[in-house]
Amino acid sequence: AHTQKLRRKALTDLLWAEREGIRRSGLGGNHRRALLSVAAFTAAAKRDELKVIFKAENASLRKEKHPSYREWVADCAEAGDPAAIAQLRGFSYADKRKGKHPQEPDVADVQRPYFTTTSDSDLDPARPARLSARVTWAVDRSTGAVNYTVNDRLAFRDEGRRITFNKDSRNDADSIEMGLLLAKEKFGAVAVHGGQEFRDRVLATAVERRLDVRFADPELEQQRKEAIKADIDQKRQRFVEDQKQVDGIRQHEAKKAPWQAAMARDEALQALSAPAPVRPVRDYVEMDAVEADVAQYRARLDRKYQEFGASGQTRRRRSASLADKWRKARPCSGTVILART
Repeated sequence: AHTQKLRRKALTDLLWAEREGIRRSGLGGNHRRALLSVAAFTAAAKRDELKVIFKAENASLRKEKHPSYREWVADCAEAGDPAAIAQLRGFSYADKRKGKHPQEPDVADVQRPYFTTTSDSDLDPARPARLSARVTWAVDRSTGAVNYTVNDRLAFRDEGRRITFNKDSRNDADSIEMGLLLAKEKFGAVAVHGGQEFRDRVLATAVERRLDVRFADPELEQQRKEAIKADIDQKRQRFVEDQKQVDGIRQHEAKKAPWQAAMARDEALQALSAPAPVRPVRDYVEMDAVEADVAQYRARLDRKYQEFGASGQTRRRRSASLADKWRKARPCSGTVILART
């Protein structure tokens, strides 16, 4: 009945928030009234659905053996209800006074290292919180203490005024980190109790992981501040040294002869925009070859007409005429032959 009441109240609060959101949305009258109507219908449907669920739950409970009040409180505590956890603590104190438990669980082993508060007020275990994806928790049904596991290993136990560690977790940085975060939320300034090795490990974890915690012990808190300052100074010095190396490389590069372009930008643009030079009609080598060929042909013609007894003038005239015809008949790739004078 108690859990059903809480769920019914949660639904009422949710539906009320939805209606208020619509009223304050600034929408026009017709649009707003339409949304409120839909919200009212949805609310009625959800309430009916919840009634059906409650009816089925009640029927199931009637068939089962009715648990005792203490068992029901333990069930609520396992679900994370802070009031139920506090009630389990009350049961534990009452059992101690009646002599059922000669030793209170949180003081049974005073040699275990732990975090605690400097306040004199009594504290119940904190409402279980999801500190990290690596952390899970479970409520002790007999005492109300909350056991936290980190990386699937028991890390620490929230016993109200103390957060205790076991022999394995007191050397584990992950467990100490999660314990410090929980202690900070519960206690504010964290009082560290345990051997020097445990205190050193706690200090190193807080510094290395940059945890925003404050220790109640002035000496330990001063060590934390000094360690953080030393770490910051070391990183700053490393940065300065790296910067000096970079500056040295830059200065060395600057001393080298500056690179110079083959031509200025304006000269390059002018060269690119200038028209392409006119190529010669025929290369001189080709022209010389053609003229030499013509001369050889004339010589052959002269010898030919000389053999037939023609006069010198007639031979020269006929040789020139035939040579000219021969030259005009030769293929010249469509170019004009420039004759020498």
